[in-house]
Amino acid sequence: MTDALSMPSFQSIIPNIVERDQIAMWISLLSTQFNLSRILGPALAGILTSTVGFPGAFAVSSASYVPFILAALWILPSKVTGPSIAEVSARLWDGRVLGTSVCEVFNEHKLRGSLLTVFVSASLCAPLITF
Repeated sequence: MTDALSMPSFQSIIPNIVERDQIAMWISLLSTQFNLSRILGPALAGILTSTVGFPGAFAVSSASYVPFILAALWILPSKVTGPSIAEVSARLWDGRVLGTSVCEVFNEHKLRGSLLTVFVSASLCAPLITF
């Protein structure tokens, strides 16, 4: 489900960060990376699980996020203007705002249909692809 929602956003960012004559190459590189991760991820998980067990495999998986977190912290601006993280978090998890947003989605016919399609296809197809 997250791929159905995140891949279009990744692809919509491409024209802003890549030169026009390199867009096709960038999209093919993004697709290659996506499909390669679907092949290599389960293979590496199998190798790690058989050699170091489940706890070790989860530890390696957790450690693999550290470079990306460090890179994100390095490129983030040091002074943020605007609402604090606590304020944004409080607004996001406010039950009234969340409830209103969910009601708006369910009342909007096109959104409800799109999200239902993504949910059903992700629930039924993703396990089959992984298997």
